[in-house]
Parts: sequence; C-alpha cells; structure tokens
Amino acid sequence: MRKRLLVIGLVILVVGAAMYFAGPYMARGNIVMDQLLPLRNYSELGPGASLQLGVAPPGMGFAVVYNSTPSLPLAVTVNGTGLGEENTSGTFLAVYYNSGPSGVPVALVDNYTSPVSVHYSAAALSVSGIIYSVIFVLLGGILIIVGGITALVGLVLRPRRTDAPAPS
Repeated sequence: MRKRLLVIGLVILVVGAAMYFAGPYMARGNIVMDQLLPLRNYSELGPGASLQLGVAPPGMGFAVVYNSTPSLPLAVTVNGTGLGEENTSGTFLAVYYNSGPSGVPVALVDNYTSPVSVHYSAAALSVSGIIYSVIFVLLGGILIIVGGITALVGLVLRPRRTDAPAPS
C-alpha cells in the first residue's frame, strides 16, 4: 500500500507539472506576441486622420500596441467607437473582443490638432486558447499539490506488520 501510494502520488505530480508548464506555451501560440512586439509598422497621421489596422474576426480578440510621438494616447476605434487603453511607459495597448457574427474594422485615429508619428502592431487573438491555457495551469497546480500530498503520505505511512505475535 505504501509503495502504491508513493507511485500514484509521483505520477499525479509529474502529470500536474507537465500541465502546469505546458499552459504558458499553449498561450504563446494564441497570443502571437511575435506579431505584436516589436512594433513593426510605422506611419505618420495628420490631425483627424485614421489608419486601418485590420479586422477583428468574430469570436476572437484583437490587440493593438503602439507608441506615438509625442507620447500621447491616440484613439483606437471599432466601428467609430473608442476603446479603453492601457499605458506602460509611453507604449499603449488596446484589446477588443468581437462577440458579433461578423468581422469589424479596427482603426487608429489622430485625435489631436497636430500630426503624429506612430509605431504600431496589431494582431487577432484566440481568446479561447488563452482560457484553455489558464485552465491547464490551474489544473496542473492542483494536481501538483494532490500528487505531492499523496506521495508524502506514501512515504510517511508505516507498513503494516504481517507477522502477528504468537499466542501464549
């Protein structure tokens, strides 16, 4: 029983570790970071001018990463509606999830009264793939804990004595 628990615990531990470390690699294939960073494209926009970045496919996300000169947020629009953006040291990120039945255009608009230079990248994201990778990491972590506890119980558990003392 002791050896059996130890082996089962170690197998669960190894499977959990494999899932835990495979999760981020699954996400990498869905995030397409090599398309987003480094900022591959360059354009100059006049006041009020827009730049079409692509189409957000139905059921998928669409990410835009850019920096501009001067370092001010431009308007990232989807069908004319602005998106919220995050700023990290002058690099801006906007992500849109298209829950509609058809693709929608995504654009970058100079919402200032002076021209700007912009370096940017844009790519579609598979949100379901990212969710699956997060689930893999969480399940892997749980399996690591369960496998570790089972292996520990297998190590600590004392073997049963099979030889009973002779009756007197």
